[in-house]
Amino acid sequence: MTPLVSIIIPVYKVEKYIEKCMQSLLDQTYDNFEALVVDDGSPDSSIALAKELVGNDSRFIFFEKENGGQGSARNLGLDHARGEYIAFLDSDDSYTPYALETIVTEFKENSSFSILCFGVNKVDERGRLIQKSYSAGSITNTDSDVLLLKRTLTNYFWDKVFLSKHIKKFRFSIDIKTYEDVDLIYQVVFGQNIKVISSCLYNYTQRLGSTTYSVPISFIEDKKRVVKNSKDFLQKNDLLDNHRAYFNTYYLLEIFNKPLSTLIFFSRDFKHYQTNAKKLRQSDISIITIRNIRRLKKTRGLNIKTAILLYSFKLNSNLPYIIAKSKKIIKLKIKRLN
Repeated sequence: MTPLVSIIIPVYKVEKYIEKCMQSLLDQTYDNFEALVVDDGSPDSSIALAKELVGNDSRFIFFEKENGGQGSARNLGLDHARGEYIAFLDSDDSYTPYALETIVTEFKENSSFSILCFGVNKVDERGRLIQKSYSAGSITNTDSDVLLLKRTLTNYFWDKVFLSKHIKKFRFSIDIKTYEDVDLIYQVVFGQNIKVISSCLYNYTQRLGSTTYSVPISFIEDKKRVVKNSKDFLQKNDLLDNHRAYFNTYYLLEIFNKPLSTLIFFSRDFKHYQTNAKKLRQSDISIITIRNIRRLKKTRGLNIKTAILLYSFKLNSNLPYIIAKSKKIIKLKIKRLN
């Protein structure tokens, strides 16, 4: 008997992409799957388009719920998933035709791992390949990279497949709206044998040139919750004392470096930046030290811009924005002169 694969697909405002997502499942060379399509209160025609495309195919099971975010939609899928293996597919992305067949074959050939991680095709909105992203095949664990700071694995769920008996022990946070993957993935992979294959089975859609991104209201608070939860996790597993420097570097990355970069480039205006920067300033600013920045650089391969970004924020929370925008204006003037 061929094992059942459950694929959990949250849907919210993706009418431009949903048909391609559904079609990629209809095109699978392995057909023993169930697609748990969760309507997260989507206000557009996404669900109607999906239902029209799949017709009466009983492998597609639709659920409806009030909008609560991707985490709550995935939880609903986990509650109903019956498969031996469970995967997560974002509704603006798609699988390659041999994805499920490859996944099942890998699990059948080796029963020593509980999580399979595969490569990704980064594609544009027309499906044209931009870049392949993958790691060499291996069996790995995260003992030396508990919070995935060193990128032993990605922070995503959609480039992995999990044994049902393992992943069903977990649930996504419904309080964290923008970083539910980052908040949970290190807990799911901790202590597990993970098989990494180089096959690119997932098509990740990059919306190049999009100007619709904005800083969510919960952005800073979500970041703080993620880092607090990670510290609690290390303490619970008696890892914090031996990983103090590692955690400080993680804190620097997640609380300051990533949020500052996002605020600078996606805040509506200076006042919007100031409001969020003030919230960020309430975090532990003492973490911004030369030693921690050097560790971050060594771990993530970051450059001198990172040090300028972080130290300018330590001096004055408005400086990173002013410096970044000034450089942009200068470059624009030079371009016009040329």
